[in-house]
Amino acid sequence: MWGMPFPQPYMTLYSTAAAALKAVHPSLRVGGPATMCLEDVATFVGNATAMKLPVDFVSTHACERRARFLPTSGCLRACAERLG
Repeated sequence: MWGMPFPQPYMTLYSTAAAALKAVHPSLRVGGPATMCLEDVATFVGNATAMKLPVDFVSTHACERRARFLPTSGCLRACAERLG
């Protein structure tokens, strides 16, 4: 979903996809947003929590040109705690 405006319509698509996957089998894991260097991770977690959407994992990846923005365990831990 590269290039999709965030948070909408990304969260609408995520909501639909997560519900469909969980309907097939509740053990299927869903998560996101798979953005670079924690971009939009906190917004994703906040929106998912507010919308009561399932989130089994949060994903991000490094970008060589933005190495100073690499995710820290503290930031990821804060997102995990917010999800419960």
